[in-house]
This record gives sequence, structure tokens and C-alpha cells, in this order.
Amino acid sequence: MSDLKTRDGIMGILRSRWINSEPLIVSTGDRERNNSIYVINRSLTDKPLLIDFWEYTCTNCIRTIPYLNEWHRRYADKGLVIIGVHTPEFSVTSDRKSLEHAIRKLGIAYPVVMDNDYGFWTAFHNEYWPRKVLFNSRLEIVYDQAGEGGYADLESKIQHALLESSPGLPLPGIMEPVRDTDVPGTRSYPITPALHFGFVRGKIGNAGGYNRDSEPVVYTLPEQPQEDTVYLQGTWAATEESAIATTVPSCITLTCRTAGIDAVMASPGDHTIKVYVLIDGIPVDGRSCGKDVLFDDDGSYVPVREPGLYNITKDQPYRKSTLTLSPDSIALEMFALTFVSSVEPN
Repeated sequence: MSDLKTRDGIMGILRSRWINSEPLIVSTGDRERNNSIYVINRSLTDKPLLIDFWEYTCTNCIRTIPYLNEWHRRYADKGLVIIGVHTPEFSVTSDRKSLEHAIRKLGIAYPVVMDNDYGFWTAFHNEYWPRKVLFNSRLEIVYDQAGEGGYADLESKIQHALLESSPGLPLPGIMEPVRDTDVPGTRSYPITPALHFGFVRGKIGNAGGYNRDSEPVVYTLPEQPQEDTVYLQGTWAATEESAIATTVPSCITLTCRTAGIDAVMASPGDHTIKVYVLIDGIPVDGRSCGKDVLFDDDGSYVPVREPGLYNITKDQPYRKSTLTLSPDSIALEMFALTFVSSVEPN
């Protein structure tokens, strides 16, 4: 009886890690140990398997989701199994409720496993978000790519793996690129690199930088700010992963090169914070505002509540511009800013 209880307890823990599915794969070990994976669900036998390492606040990961959703729709009934391995980049993104919200928002129907202990990440010796690993039906790796791109090549490999296990299987044509920047051979404008906050990976341009003991600091802007550098104004406290506004008014400012901007932000508890957005000193216009931007009498703003990736601008002409983000109340937590490019004309 004790063995049964132990087994049931373990299976309960495993089930709590999986979304949209019963447990399919177990990873053993942790970040500090080189471990392995093993199959516990016979439904994976003799089927191609696509593993996608992703994170719901990673812009590059989110841009790959339309392809994964379509491949699941096209090929799940033909034998392909897709598993999204969600390895959190930030401590706040390890929460199941927030992940489930993101999965619903993104329309993900394939299985997702919460890799909060970095077991899968370690087993695959992974270093990247996103990364896609395709196994054929004999569990041999036939494709392995980090980062965006290569969608047509990967779908071709998926089809080849399916035909290996089921010769003569009718298959559709390769899907068209979702974005102009996904077309093979296109050139994209250089953009500001992703910028993190917090005193472990982040860096600010203010004199003195972050205070590592979490005590709030009053920041002022320099007379000549540098491009591609984050500056704080007002009173902010730093954690390992984030900067937290402790007074209002306060703001974040940055001169960047981009065609679109996303921000990883959070608000404590159930409190919604309005983060007002200015581009070159004026509110975002209706043509280039991101999907998370709303408007009121005071201008354009993003309502921040649960931890997530918030889209600030999109489809704007590539240019250098100055972004200013100003929360309307204290406790806004800022984790990262990421940027999107556009196709460079020939």
C-alpha cells in the first residue's frame, strides 16, 4: 500500500506539471546534474516528436508559436507529437496560473510541460529560448535549431519523419511564411538588443548603477544619454531580476532602434497599474500601437496586471526613437525590453 501511495503521489506531481495532456516524458535530475529523459507514455511510441523550448515572455519564442499551432493542426492526427517545454526565464513566470493564461491567449492546444526545475533544459544541454529539437519515430534527432527561422526546412523534416513511419501518407504543401522577415534570404534592419533589468543581468546608464541591497535609490537622467541604454528617473529598487518603482512620478526611458517594442512587466497581487507610453514625447498613435495599448484622457497606456509580455508598438516604420514608460502607481516591476525588426528593402 505504501508503494502505491508513493507511486500515486509521484504521478500527481507529474500531472501537476503538464498542461493540455497527461504526462508524456519525465526528466530526471536538476540544473547541477547531467541527467537523462525517459518515456512514460506509450502514446509516443513510433511517432515523430518535436520538442520546443519556450517561455511566454520571450518575444522570439512567441513569434514561433503560429507555426507550432499550425503544425499541430496539420499533423497531430498524422502522428506528430509536439511538446512545449516551458522553462521560466524569470521567477514570476514559473506560476502555473499565469502560464495557463498565456497558453489560452496564444491558442496553444498541444501539450506543455512546466520545466520549473530546469530538468529538461539540463537534459538537452540547452542554452536558448527558443530551441526546437525534432526526433523521428526511432527517437533519433533529425533537426535541432536555436532561435527563430528555418520554418520551411523544419516542416519539410517533419513531413519526412511522418512519411518514414507512414509511407504514402497524404501531406499538405509547406505553409507560407507568417511574416516578411521569415522569408528565407531577406535582410532585416539591425535593432537594439534585448535589455534586461535587475542587478544580475541588467545594466542601467544612470550614475552609480543599481543598488544591490534592494534599498530604493533616487535616479536622475544624465544630460547626454547613450543610445541602446536604459535610464531610470524617480525612485526605484532593484532585485536580481527586475527594477521596481517605489514612488510616482517615475519613469523608464530609452533611445532605441526598432520596428516594434515589447516589455516584460508585472504588478503585485490583483492590482492593475497603468503604464503610460510616450514615443518621442507623444502618445502612441492608433496605427502603430501594440495590441496591449489602450487610451484614456491622459494618453496611451498599457494595463499591467499578471506577469507577462506586453506589446507596446508594432508594425511601425523602422527608426530610432525614444521610449518613455511611466507607471501611474508604485510597485510596477520591470524585467526586460525586447525589440522587433523589419525587412530591409533591396
